[in-house]
Amino acid sequence: MEVKPLDLEGGIKFILSRWQFSTPNTEAYLKKIIPKHVTCGLYQDGELATVVIMNAHGLAGILITDEKHKRKGYAFICMQYLLKELAKKGFIPASSVQQENSYSVALHKKLGMKITHESDYIYHTRMIKRN
Repeated sequence: MEVKPLDLEGGIKFILSRWQFSTPNTEAYLKKIIPKHVTCGLYQDGELATVVIMNAHGLAGILITDEKHKRKGYAFICMQYLLKELAKKGFIPASSVQQENSYSVALHKKLGMKITHESDYIYHTRMIKRN
């Protein structure tokens, strides 16, 4: 097992083939954020098993484990790595989780994270001046 920053092309391929929220714009988004943000790939026998990346908002974002590697603790290992790297770079380690995702909520609690608030998704966009 090897834990290291994510390989760009391999990471994109892994995420696009497994992330349920992928859209036609996901590849372009990943090409922008992976090189500039903290990432983690857990490689098992040279093959990606788990991926986590810091999203554009500075939070632990996309977290995916390949089906054949689930329930092995790989997501925990990747999240630990990501949170430590975020802290080294001066970020306050933070994440967001959908409340109904009980597996992710449990993982975050196991990592020692606390629920600080509950909200719907809030997106920041630039103001459009209307005439």
